Amino acid sequence: MIEITDSPDIKQWSEFVYNHPHGNIFQTPEMAEVYRRTKNYEPISLSAVDDATNEMLAVLLAVLIKEKGVLGSFSARLVIHGGPLFINDDQGMDAMRILMGYYNKISRKKSLYTLVRNMYDTSEVLSIFNSMGYGYEKHLNFLIDLNLSVSELWGQLYKSRRNGINRAKRRGVRIDAVVNEDAIQVMYGLLKETYMDAKLPFADISLLQSIFDVLKERDMAKFFLAKKDNIDVGTIAILTYKDTIFD
Repeated sequence: MIEITDSPDIKQWSEFVYNHPHGNIFQTPEMAEVYRRTKNYEPISLSAVDDATNEMLAVLLAVLIKEKGVLGSFSARLVIHGGPLFINDDQGMDAMRILMGYYNKISRKKSLYTLVRNMYDTSEVLSIFNSMGYGYEKHLNFLIDLNLSVSELWGQLYKSRRNGINRAKRRGVRIDAVVNEDAIQVMYGLLKETYMDAKLPFADISLLQSIFDVLKERDMAKFFLAKKDNIDVGTIAILTYKDTIFD
């Protein structure tokens, strides 16, 4: 019999994601902790377990995001990044179906909709999602093989991008790794300005702070600032897990 729990065993959960062929940072207990510490974010952590063997069959981490609208009221949406994850056999498929059914009952009470941002081919479970009312839309991920040489990677960039990098070097722009959390405020200001220019909603600073506090010390995140004449002009935060960098 398959049992669903909303408090997965942390060690078992962590090992399940790490050993899964599609395991990614967005389905880890560490990311759940980041969401838990972020203002207006709420994690939903579920797992399906074989109650006879206690084997974990599937996991799902979703995040409820509340965003303030034009009139000051909050709207809520749920996002599942890179999940759900399940073992690749009939029992795993059954577990995923039961897990999603359980999740849907929770999600209807909490949000307007759920967005599943898959990072792997989900064609084998598309019929299950369709039967539950989900629609599929094509999307694009850029996958860059970092085993290539520097010259090969450089050659893959658009000419305009290469020119921009060379111009920045000539103008004395340098990139520094962020090691002190005092830089969080600066990074947040740069990121917020970019999002506001693009008219996109932006998370509270506690998201960046939580990533620094929870993930950076575990070598699961890195922060960088671009400086020109000692003025901060750009920033990037990346997530690292197993052999993948998520930008």
